Amino acid sequence: MNISNKGNGLMNTNKLHLTTAIMFASALIASNDSVAAPGQQDSFQTVFYSSVITSDESDSTSSDSEESEGYSDSDLESFLATQDTSPYYSDIEISAYLDTAITEVNGEVIDFSGDVYTDYLEDSYVELNSSSDSYSITEAGTYLLTGNINSTIRIEVGEDEDVRLVLQDASIISDDGPAIVVVSADDVEISLVEDSVNYLEDSATRETDDEDYDAALYSDCDLLLNGSGSLTITANYNNGLKTKDDLKLLGLNLYVASVDDGVVGKDSVAVKDAVITIYADGDALKSSNEDDDKGFVVIESGTVEIDSGDDGISAENIIAIYDAELSLTSEGKGLKSETDILVGGGEFLFSTTDHAIDANLDATIYDGTFTLDSSLGDGIKASEYLTINGGTFEDINTVEGLEARYLTINSGYIDINSSDDGLNAASDYDDNTLVINGGFLLIESNGDSVDSNGTATVNGGTIIANGPTSNEGNSCFDIDNSFMLNYGTIFAFGNSQMASDPASYSSQPSISFTGSSDYDSGTTVTLSTSSGTEIMSLWAINDFDHLLIAHPDMTVGSSYNLQVGDSESMDITVSSVTTTVSESGDYSSDLDSSMFNRR
Repeated sequence: MNISNKGNGLMNTNKLHLTTAIMFASALIASNDSVAAPGQQDSFQTVFYSSVITSDESDSTSSDSEESEGYSDSDLESFLATQDTSPYYSDIEISAYLDTAITEVNGEVIDFSGDVYTDYLEDSYVELNSSSDSYSITEAGTYLLTGNINSTIRIEVGEDEDVRLVLQDASIISDDGPAIVVVSADDVEISLVEDSVNYLEDSATRETDDEDYDAALYSDCDLLLNGSGSLTITANYNNGLKTKDDLKLLGLNLYVASVDDGVVGKDSVAVKDAVITIYADGDALKSSNEDDDKGFVVIESGTVEIDSGDDGISAENIIAIYDAELSLTSEGKGLKSETDILVGGGEFLFSTTDHAIDANLDATIYDGTFTLDSSLGDGIKASEYLTINGGTFEDINTVEGLEARYLTINSGYIDINSSDDGLNAASDYDDNTLVINGGFLLIESNGDSVDSNGTATVNGGTIIANGPTSNEGNSCFDIDNSFMLNYGTIFAFGNSQMASDPASYSSQPSISFTGSSDYDSGTTVTLSTSSGTEIMSLWAINDFDHLLIAHPDMTVGSSYNLQVGDSESMDITVSSVTTTVSESGDYSSDLDSSMFNRR
């Protein structure tokens, strides 16, 4: 009995183009009785790479949402000049924190020192090629695979025995099962000879006895792929590369096109110095074991490009990324962990339908450069703690920017353009907290720019916010309970109807101004000392009728001039930490905003 394709349906256009190109190239190679000539291998590479380039170009467009004309570098120069956005921790400290997190799960850090490629010529080996009588490996040892093999390579050795496969310009295409299947072994190593081009493809059906071998490259034991050659895998039945134990990818160039999941290491996936491209109708890269000490993904270094019909990188346990270049297009989530996500650094370009980064417990960002685009989800969402210790978030163009029960920002440059809230401390509980200790935050939102369903505390940093005017249920700052301003710079243009002002027991003074009608976008607001020295000046991206302004140079008892547009100028004496001003010039101090501080 044949079991048919178990994937998630038709591939999207880009994946179909890629798979067609790969299958066409492989057909050219397989049509020859002898080993593919170098020219034919080059043709295969050309077709593959041109398909990837075509896909990249078609995926490079951003979401359909329109953005307002934003600030230029010169507009923000004076604010950035006084704000440190460097990482809160050193590189050594960041690595130590990630090591600790992995050790808490795995019992030790991931060690690649014994996994590097070694020359197979130093060992005795058996060669398998198109002329071999059998492709069943029943003894431990090293096996060299070359040329065109139209059969399944089947490894079935003792549970305490190891096998090494060395691929040197090998094309393995099976019309009756996986290209390579490891039925039993202790460890299997697959090595790609330098500059070699290798290809695996499975059949779209399985015999009943083989239906569990649901990947083009399937293993029942620990699997290591290394070497500096390239390996392309086309999966027509289900998954591309799958092991039921631990998977390590070291140094290779790996390309996977799959009708379901791309790369699966059930117990764990660890990547170092690899270049990986995955096109998958399901999850691209995942670890699915729910045991407390398994199901994690670690990327120490490398370049990963993903186009997935479901989640990009998914783990039942932690996802830890030390440093990587990760480009991801996903119809689900970008990074998804059922526990924690830790990012030490790298470059991240995400375009997702759901949340770009989603941790079911905690998410910690130490450093990195991020562009996060989501049509229906958040930029980063954590159910418990979300901590930003640094990084450059060049563009978070999502529904909500950063969301967690406990949201803390210690440093970094964060640019958010959200269709709902920019920052949101929210959960099903009533102890939500938002703490901003540093960093530079630039927020344009159609919902609240800064929202906490509990408390908010600003101890440092710079916050420039442009909230909605027409959306009457939202404002720049919407804080349910106490809003403490102890130190920092705030320049917020928004809606007065739901605006929250800092509490009267804050340490740093602020000015809250409300106009009698809306001011147009483009209106410049300037705060100066009574002697005319400019403290700060900025124009509004959106229409507004409310301003919240605070600066470390402001002091209680001093007088300031607030210029709104070309025609309105007000002299204001800050007699206490919270001063509210109307367009008529009336103002009051000592506003107690400790509870439900809203207009």
